Amino acid sequence: MPLRVPAAYFLAFFLIGFVHWLGASVGNPTIDAILYHWHYSTGINFTFTRIFFLTFIAECIAFPLLLAVGATFLQALVQRLMRRGPAPGRWGLAVAPSALAICCGIMVVMLKLSVVSWIGYKLGPDHFASEYMDPDKAVLRPGHLKNLLLVYVESLEESYGDAGVWGRDLLTPLQHVGGVSFRNYRTTPGSSWTIAAMVATQCGVPLRFVQTDMNQQNPQLRVFLPGAVCLGDILHRFGYRNVFMGGAPLSFSGKRQFLQDHHFDATYGRTEWLKEGIAPGSFNEWGLYDDELLRQARKRLVELHDSAQPFNLTVLTLDTHNPYGYRSPTCRARGIKTFVDIVECTTGQVAELVKFATDKGYLKDTQIIVIGDHLAKSNPVADTLDEIPDRRIFNRFVSENMPQQNTDDIMPFDLFPSIVQLLGIDVPGDRLGLGYTAFAARHVARPASRKAGLGFPSLSGSREYERLWSQP
Repeated sequence: MPLRVPAAYFLAFFLIGFVHWLGASVGNPTIDAILYHWHYSTGINFTFTRIFFLTFIAECIAFPLLLAVGATFLQALVQRLMRRGPAPGRWGLAVAPSALAICCGIMVVMLKLSVVSWIGYKLGPDHFASEYMDPDKAVLRPGHLKNLLLVYVESLEESYGDAGVWGRDLLTPLQHVGGVSFRNYRTTPGSSWTIAAMVATQCGVPLRFVQTDMNQQNPQLRVFLPGAVCLGDILHRFGYRNVFMGGAPLSFSGKRQFLQDHHFDATYGRTEWLKEGIAPGSFNEWGLYDDELLRQARKRLVELHDSAQPFNLTVLTLDTHNPYGYRSPTCRARGIKTFVDIVECTTGQVAELVKFATDKGYLKDTQIIVIGDHLAKSNPVADTLDEIPDRRIFNRFVSENMPQQNTDDIMPFDLFPSIVQLLGIDVPGDRLGLGYTAFAARHVARPASRKAGLGFPSLSGSREYERLWSQP
């Protein structure tokens, strides 16, 4: 049997195995997400090798190799049985099965990663250009400015609050901190992974792969949406101090570049916490456990509030990250064992941070927002989550004087103008980026085609969007 036959089978099974592994590891990413991370892969080596390497070897190398050997042996056996057939038939049997297997592998990849849709939307109309409201052209007027405590909780969705599914409401601690929520906070393509969610909620635009400055060989020369005006830029303009605190490496997925390029004054991730001298027991494979992260956030919150300078403290948790979650020392001491317990323990710790700020009297001049960054990915309870028909992202807005909500339906892009307005900065026209403010006395009419047209903004070719990735 020629070597090309088992090689072809291996390639076919590798493609199928890789797509399955990718979905199980990071939750069925889009082509845009894959291309983006391919170019912003700095910082992935440590986490990849420790968390996903063994499953990659098993599902993408070992199993495909065994299946390829088995398929080759089976094909050789069938050929022996049909040796007396005509030569053309024997040649076809030697080539067709392996070629068909490769075609099947390619089709699985295209279907799973929505390659056809990705190509189609690139050739479609430019919805982005027609809907984008450039924040740089908006005349923002500051009123009585408020501080911001913004907490992104990894993969937190409203589905965890369904006691009928889990036996108890896992979101109970956050349901009791007061404030209001938007009933229907739904994800959109271009905002369904962490850095994309941050960009969508802080810049009002999707994150998609653009082959411009992002693909330069020297990471030091890269820029991150230099043509976009984001939350950090606006708050910097009005004298805010912007601080970001997360547990994972800032180098991963271009997070540090995004924050630095959009006027964050101080940023903390795994490397920075190690330099701060935090004990090794406070770290997991991915980064700093949430208990220590939130402990540091409380300390920094007090410092920022005492400084009398308006501030934005943005925090990103990680203990509920796929594939298995992380049990912090505090949660282990509380006896948690399962992933469901991790979710409940995390919401309790975030609620404690909100209560800490409330008890200190900070609501007089500080707005608190707790949101999931995106829907949960492939974690130990993913099969149960997949059976829930209407999945929405968790959100909670806590304020002493909450302005009127004008809608129950929001997208990540809507958070950008909503946060700006919630902090006391008037947004004429109530629009920034692709977002419409959800806090306004009047309801700004959303186009009827908004969900259909902007449902795939990250998959549509747009010169206006590409301009955001060019140096101003």
